[in-house]
Amino acid sequence: MRQLSIELDGQTLTYYREGRGPVLLLVHGFPLSATMWNNQLEGLSDSFEVVAPDLRGFGGSGALPEVWSMAQYADEIAGFLSAINIESPMIFCGLSMGGYIGFEFFRRHRDRLCGLVLVNTRAEHDDEVTARAREMMAAQARVVGRHHGDHAARA
Repeated sequence: MRQLSIELDGQTLTYYREGRGPVLLLVHGFPLSATMWNNQLEGLSDSFEVVAPDLRGFGGSGALPEVWSMAQYADEIAGFLSAINIESPMIFCGLSMGGYIGFEFFRRHRDRLCGLVLVNTRAEHDDEVTARAREMMAAQARVVGRHHGDHAARA
């Protein structure tokens, strides 16, 4: 599988794109990347054009500002799809946080959808405890990622 990239609003977004047919967009969960969809990219590319982006702040995509909403992710995905010339309605499949983004995408860009698949997600927002735990995990991932990058640069 070949990783592609595109510049969008001054940020690099990386993604995978395989196959032909109706477009199936796969949006990963937190704190994962598009590589979680490798088996689906291979298995579904005979029937679909499968697109799996690394959301901003994950995988090979550019950094996130401190605060980033599901609505901002939904709008960025709409811009990303236009930038890679996908204008016809597509199937959006989101796992966990990707499902939260899917709900926002449905609210904000419904005309871009012909289907919505929600996997291991829920309609309501995280409660305070869950949101705080997610924020702590994200902060830890940023620190570990920085240290890992520093180590790799020295090696």
